[in-house]
Amino acid sequence: MTLVSMLVLALCAIVRPSKLSCPLSWHVSTVLPSGEFGCARNPASGVCDAKAGCDDNTPDPEVRGRIYCSGGSVPIQRGDGQTVGCMRVGRR
Repeated sequence: MTLVSMLVLALCAIVRPSKLSCPLSWHVSTVLPSGEFGCARNPASGVCDAKAGCDDNTPDPEVRGRIYCSGGSVPIQRGDGQTVGCMRVGRR
């Protein structure tokens, strides 16, 4: 029974991750308190300019994801700009 419990806990950690990263050449665009986040492509340099006639106001496509924080921790964007994880907040 102990082995079954350990397997269930391991499966829950896989299904409900507490840390995720955006793919290479993408960045974290939004992080919400619910744990939902978005990854958007990094802008390509020199692709869009006034002479080419492209629209800078077009929103980039975004991939949505969700992490699950527990025990009083909150979702945050890590310093690398590609990773979202959980951080415990101190009590005041």
